[in-house]
Amino acid sequence: MTLVAFVADDFTGATDALWQFRRFGLSGSLVTDVAHLHDRDDVIGIATTARASADPVASALPALRAVAALGPLVL
Repeated sequence: MTLVAFVADDFTGATDALWQFRRFGLSGSLVTDVAHLHDRDDVIGIATTARASADPVASALPALRAVAALGPLVL
């Protein structure tokens, strides 16, 4: 079951966020495509390209909807 799911605006931010969860013993995965989302880890993050996008909301919103569909305790 996924406890925490997050969407990051770039890969570097996503790895930094995931590392903080991992250092406290939670299992985690980082993906770059919503097709690879799963609920096998405590934490799952998705790295988007929102930071470099002309329309960051349009870039990140599909990813946010996808991680929300996993039903994590914290989004």
